Amino acid sequence: MLFIIVHQVSELWMRLMLHELTAALECVRRDDLDPALKMLARISRTQTQLISVWDVLSTMTPFEYSAFRNALGRFPRVSSRCSTACWSSCSATRTPRWSPYTSATRSHTRRC
Repeated sequence: MLFIIVHQVSELWMRLMLHELTAALECVRRDDLDPALKMLARISRTQTQLISVWDVLSTMTPFEYSAFRNALGRFPRVSSRCSTACWSSCSATRTPRWSPYTSATRSHTRRC
């Protein structure tokens, strides 16, 4: 039960990060940096939560894990594929397609 809960909670945290990251990038494209910075801070705190969720899983012994591991099969189940897809989406989204040195960014830097 622990593994299933940790796995699903992790997937929800990843979906939230993807949602926030997509919105933050849209704000940056519109040159609206204040909300983007708040969203990035939320992503940072979400990552902290995600890591702490995995800490709970570390209490599971190898014997406990191996007791149900064979039931999962050789390939990941649908939920695992969703997590992998979510990680891939997060990774693809955070890969900058714009230069941090665009005129919009430089104009905000000068104001600071």
